[in-house]
Amino acid sequence: MKKIYNPVILLMLFTVFNSCSDQLPAEQTAAFMYGGDFSILKKMVDSGGVYKIDGVEKNALEIFTGNGYNYARLRIFHTPNMAGPTCNSLEYTIALAKEVKAAGMKILLNFHYSDTWADPGHQIKPQAWEGLAFEVLVDSVYQYSKSVIRSMKNANVLPDMVQIGNEVSPGMIWPEGKIEKDSLSDWDSFSTLLKAGISGVKDAYGSIEVPIMIHTDKSGDVNATGNFFTKIAEHGVIFDLIGLSYYP
Repeated sequence: MKKIYNPVILLMLFTVFNSCSDQLPAEQTAAFMYGGDFSILKKMVDSGGVYKIDGVEKNALEIFTGNGYNYARLRIFHTPNMAGPTCNSLEYTIALAKEVKAAGMKILLNFHYSDTWADPGHQIKPQAWEGLAFEVLVDSVYQYSKSVIRSMKNANVLPDMVQIGNEVSPGMIWPEGKIEKDSLSDWDSFSTLLKAGISGVKDAYGSIEVPIMIHTDKSGDVNATGNFFTKIAEHGVIFDLIGLSYYP
C-alpha cells in the first residue's frame, strides 16, 4: 500500500513549528490547538491503508500525536450513502471518535447538515428533511443536533468543540437557509437555522460549556468576512469561535 498524506497538514506542521514553537512561552505552546481533519482516516485504514513514519508502519493517530497534534476535526453527515469518502454517519463518527480519544486528542465535531459535503456551492438539504414546513425544518435541525451530541455523550466521546455548518458563507440547508434568494437577502431564515443547531447542541451538553464555531470560506476577503459575521450577530446568533477556510 502506498503512503497517503495531506500536503496541507504538512504545510501546517512546517509553519507551526517554525513560526510559533520557538517564539511562544512554554505554557502557551502547550495550550496551542494544533490539528487536522481525520474524517476519512477510519475508512482508509479499514480499506487497507497503511501509514508509515521513517519507513516504519505505525498507527496513524500515534504518528500525528507524536508530532504535536492535539485536535481532530471530524465531520458528520445526516444520512450518507457510505460510498467512498461519503461515510461519516453517526455510527462511523462515534467509532472514529473513540480511536481519537484513545490517542489523547480532543475533537472538533463538524455538522454538515447534509447527506454529503456541504460547501459554498452545495448546501444540499438532507433527504429526510425534504418537503418539511419551515417551522418543522427548524425543529428537525434542533432535534438532530441534540440527538447526535447525546449519542456521542452516551458513548463517552463528547466533542470538545462543535462547528455548526460547513463553509456557510451562502447559508446552509438550501433552499430555506440560502441567504441570497431571487436577488433578495434572507438572513432571518439562515440565522434561525443556525440558532436551532446551536440550541440543540447546547441543550445536549446541559451545564457543560462547549465552544461553538461558525465557519466560512471567505478569509481572503476581509469585507465579505466582516459583513457575514456582523449580519449573523445582528440576527442574534451567539458563537465563540470564527472558523475560516482560505483558498489562494
